[in-house]
Amino acid sequence: MSDDSEDRGEYEFNLCTLLQGCVDTYEQAREKYWQSRLDAEEWSQLNQDRRDADEIAKLIRNRAYALRNVGSQSELNDIYRVYHEKIDEKVQSLAECKDNPQVKDAILNGILPKNIFDDLWKSIIDPGMPLDNEEDPVSLIWERICIDDAWYMAASMDDRIPRIFELERLIYEELGTEEPPEPSVRFLSLISRNYIYGFDTECVVMCRSAIDTAFRETISDEHCKRAGRRRGKHGFHLADRICAAFHQGNHLLEGRSDLYKSAQEVQERGNKVVHYDPDATKDVLGTIRSSLRVINALSEFEESD
Repeated sequence: MSDDSEDRGEYEFNLCTLLQGCVDTYEQAREKYWQSRLDAEEWSQLNQDRRDADEIAKLIRNRAYALRNVGSQSELNDIYRVYHEKIDEKVQSLAECKDNPQVKDAILNGILPKNIFDDLWKSIIDPGMPLDNEEDPVSLIWERICIDDAWYMAASMDDRIPRIFELERLIYEELGTEEPPEPSVRFLSLISRNYIYGFDTECVVMCRSAIDTAFRETISDEHCKRAGRRRGKHGFHLADRICAAFHQGNHLLEGRSDLYKSAQEVQERGNKVVHYDPDATKDVLGTIRSSLRVINALSEFEESD
């Protein structure tokens, strides 16, 4: 029997490894390019600009992922200089050549119309723009963020693929032939994406939202009233509709204690995550399973009184 390893070439490696190799090759080529300019008169300043851009890129990415105003005053000043001073320059240029006198006066008086500011901001962060000038600080920052993001996506592939198979198993084991209500379908796609990409806390929140939507689509206010629930200031809540769905007077899911437990489990876990501790729920896959069970059961009924 012949050995195919010679014919396989790079195919013998894990795709995750190959992707990381591609990112590494790109990063090395970038470094080699900049090193080739060592003899250039402007190298010292360019090298410092590149190092500064790498630090700013790291900070901007961290701020975006945390959605927090993190960073020292010095670091925030660096971001300001890169983006906002550039906008200020463009505003000044725009004011000097703008044909519309009213817009020109507004800019000169420090009142920049929102649509103009939005256009200026887009012109700075447009994906095509950084390629125009390799020495522009924004170009260097853009490049560094692309590299860091590519490393993350390549390195995390081996974590994502098993999660896809885990969801396939849940679909096979839990879903029947009935289609869930359309609003729930939209939430289910958010659940799956969050889970696949490792956003476990967000996934639990989406699970609660998905069953909330399914109950609202299926369990009417009349169902809640028949179950003895009192309408609150903002209408009936998820807990009311869960109770109504399993109440014997509505002849829907009464007697299905396992399903009732699943619905309460998803509600309670979602509440915990939203109101108390984002990391409170560890059994994320179990929460998805419970959500699918509940939504699948509710999809058997049409909303009725």
